[in-house]
Order: sequence, then C-alpha cells, then structure tokens
Amino acid sequence: MNLHPYIPCAGQRQTVTFSTHTPTATQLEMAKEQEYEELRELLQSWDVADLLPHLQDEAINVDELQMIKRHHLAELLSNFRFGTRIRFEHHLERWRRWLNVPLQGIQGQSQTHCQGCRCAESAAPSIICQPQIGGQSDSVGDSGKSDDLAKTLPSEPLVSFTDPSEAVQATFHMPMQSQLEPSEILSSTLVTNVKEEDSGDQVPGEDHVVTVLGILQASGMKSQSLLERLGQQEALDAVQRLLLIQLICSYYEDNQLHLTLQRSHLLEREILQLFPKEQLHYYRTERRGKIYVRFTNMKRNKRVNSSRQELKRRREDLLKPPAHVYATDLGPKGENFTAETAFSPERSD
Repeated sequence: MNLHPYIPCAGQRQTVTFSTHTPTATQLEMAKEQEYEELRELLQSWDVADLLPHLQDEAINVDELQMIKRHHLAELLSNFRFGTRIRFEHHLERWRRWLNVPLQGIQGQSQTHCQGCRCAESAAPSIICQPQIGGQSDSVGDSGKSDDLAKTLPSEPLVSFTDPSEAVQATFHMPMQSQLEPSEILSSTLVTNVKEEDSGDQVPGEDHVVTVLGILQASGMKSQSLLERLGQQEALDAVQRLLLIQLICSYYEDNQLHLTLQRSHLLEREILQLFPKEQLHYYRTERRGKIYVRFTNMKRNKRVNSSRQELKRRREDLLKPPAHVYATDLGPKGENFTAETAFSPERSD
C-alpha cells in the first residue's frame, strides 16, 4: 500500500494550447475536462471516484480541496454513505498535512455545539455533552482536551513549524551554490557538472545560482522524503515526482524569480543527476516540460486573480458617493468662489 498521499500537479493539465483570440466552445469544453482531470486522479487514488460528479456540481476542484475547512465536510458529504465519508475525510486529512496545510476547525467546532457544556468528540460522529462544573477551571480542561484530540490525529507527514522569524528567512532565502553542503550520498559536483554541460543554453543575467538541491534544502520538512532518496539506485514514485515539481515551482513563485524554458531544462537535467534512476520522460512529455508548464500556469492564475482584484477595486471606487463640499469652499452666503471672482480687482479682501 502506498503510504504517501497523492499530490496533484497543475502541470499535467496543460495539454491544450490557447491562442490569443477568444477561445471557442470546443476549447472551453476541453479545458474544463482537463481542469478536473487532476481531481479525478486524486479521487481515484483515494478510492472515492464516485464523489467526482458531486464535487464538480459544487464547483470544487483540487484548489478548493486545499482551502476547504473541516466544518464544510459535514454539509458537503451529507448525502453519501458513512463509509465513503470516512474514507474521503481520512485521505483528505493526510493529503492536507502532507502539503503542510492541515485541516482547520478542530477546536472551533465546539462553538457550534452548545454553550455552557464540555463537549468531547470521539472518532464516531456522536457528541457527548456534560454539564459545566467548576467555572474557569473547566475551560482550561477544555483546551487540554482539544490539545489531546489534536495529538491523536495521524502524524506521519506532519510538519513542525519553527520560529516565525526563521520561517520568513527560510522562505525568501535563495540557495546559493557556495552555500550547498554536500550530503553523505551525493557530492555537489553533480550540480556543477550539469551547469558546465549546459552553460551554452544559459540566458545571461539569469538566476543561475538556484539549484534543485538548494531548493530541497531550503524547503525544510516538506522535502525530507526527497532528500532521503538522493543518490539512491531507486526511482521516485509518482507522488514524489509531483512533490518535487511543486516545490521547485513554488520556490520560484514565492521568491518572485523568473523561470525560463532553458532554466527548466537545466533543472530537469539536475534532477536526473540527483536521482540516478529517474528518466527524462517523467518530467518532459512535451518540449516545454512539466516544470515549465506548472510554473507558467501558476503565474497565469496569479495574474487572473490580480486582475479580478483590480476590477473589484475599480467598481468600489465607482460606487463611492461624490466628495462633500466643505464650508471653506463657500462664500459668506454659501456662494462658491470661482476663478474670476477670486482674482477680481473689485474684491476688497
């Protein structure tokens, strides 16, 4: 059984190329099918593929599954059998923890039950309420129970957060070639060899110091499983490849770096050096490759969101009432001072 939750990659959906003109109905239909292809693969890996039509009707895709809260699940899955609900919630929880975005709403659920009681939720869907006795001491006990409940959740992909200042530094830290520490398995000369072989394809002024190994080392616990596979004579599985692509694209996006097609090809070559059993066709099904397609898709989605926010801001500006006329702009009898009257020689003041 594969213990790793399935992590989709948006690069897999880029099989349709749109031109600059308005897309046709056929192109829109094909794009819609590709949009839900990742969701279909994800649900199939969880053995809950029968949920796909329902999630499509509710406009829920992979992106929405990354944002969904725990209290949404009860209403979303209310018409399905408990077996399907349990299986979906189990895999969703593990997948979100693997992405370092754990499900929220464990402690907040007690607010929707009742007031003045102590609610202890078990693994079953039932809720046991007990009268409150002891005032504030019971509220302390409630927080302790919530903490104990949180500790009982699956912890295999759980990521421990560090100090916020350290996290900010790690996010915007650019891994330089001189800072790379060679691991016990792999020497940093592999990365150097890749750059020397393909130096002719390098675009002048590009961020050539960013490497796959440096990105993995800067990603913390999220890349731990990949760091453990460095140099091993064993190929990565599909989940680990998708995670690797996602970490690379997220690093470039978070640090506002530009990823060119030539640079993506160099990153693919470096991956083959870091993981000897990997093959190029795992990462390049077309000329652009999955890394480049994934990155461009992320940039396009960001531009679309920015355009929507700008359009919303403009609409709000249009709905604002006109500026008020202040008393200082009026004459003694409420008359406006025009340019002619303001500079007229007849004025005594």
